[in-house]
Amino acid sequence: MKWSIYILVLLGLGQLTAQSFQADSLQRELVSLEAQPSCENYLDQKARLSLHLGIALHESGAYSQAGRHLQDASRLITATGDSLLVIKSFTYLGKNQLELGDTNQAIRSFEAALEHATEYSNLEYCKVASAHLYTIHKGQNNHAEALRYLELYQYAKDTLVAGEHIRLITTLTKEYNDSIEHYENKAKLHRQRMLSTVGFSGFVLSGIGLLFFLLYYRQKRNREHEKRKLQ
Repeated sequence: MKWSIYILVLLGLGQLTAQSFQADSLQRELVSLEAQPSCENYLDQKARLSLHLGIALHESGAYSQAGRHLQDASRLITATGDSLLVIKSFTYLGKNQLELGDTNQAIRSFEAALEHATEYSNLEYCKVASAHLYTIHKGQNNHAEALRYLELYQYAKDTLVAGEHIRLITTLTKEYNDSIEHYENKAKLHRQRMLSTVGFSGFVLSGIGLLFFLLYYRQKRNREHEKRKLQ
């Protein structure tokens, strides 16, 4: 039991160390980029680095630092218009604001994430944002709002599950059709080989039969010739 606790602690420390190392690396990249504001796609690169740095800091528990970078990221990404990164930035910003205890700001961030996710039909982030909004409103006893977000969460979840089932059925159908086609091609090739073999065998047998006939005919003529000589 003690060993399992030690292992879990070590794994947790290892994960935090890796996240801190990643955050330091991203911080250096961001500083280097900010020293070259005239480089190509500067705003887009800065938005992405700020987002990834904010996420890394959030995962390592540095919520105040993470908040600053996530705010920058959501502002820059909204300007650049990358739909997935906009949704992701507002989602992580909401999570970070919850950790800092700023529930009202978190609600606004999750609502923005849900709005963008709905606009771009991103059901995975619709599910995440509505789940957080349901939990917050339930905790505040806002039952009507909690129920609304619960229904949105359930709809997104059910649609994703149905989509997975459709993809699975499509994949299995394709694999089945491919296997049928494979065996049909194999059977066709086998038939062609059999026909080729039978054709060649028939040709050989015909040749042998003709050869025997010629030999028989020659021997018959020889015998008749011998008979005439004796007469």
